[in-house]
Amino acid sequence: MTKLELTKAAAKFVVGFGAATIVRTIAHNNVQPDDLPTKVAVTAGSLVLGSMVADLSTRYLEAKIDEAAAWYDENVKK
Repeated sequence: MTKLELTKAAAKFVVGFGAATIVRTIAHNNVQPDDLPTKVAVTAGSLVLGSMVADLSTRYLEAKIDEAAAWYDENVKK
């Protein structure tokens, strides 16, 4: 595993976990379900939405890391 791959993996974990946690916390703080089916639905929905946000944010982050690495290789590493 190269340094770039290791950096991407660590950054993706942190960003993905953070994004999913933010979505879960927003749902928890703004929805007070009264019964069990609603609690299950809110929990499942927040997990799915959190996963979607985490996936998109990690894709964005990976693209930015690639851009930064290309810039570094072109401008600094020469």
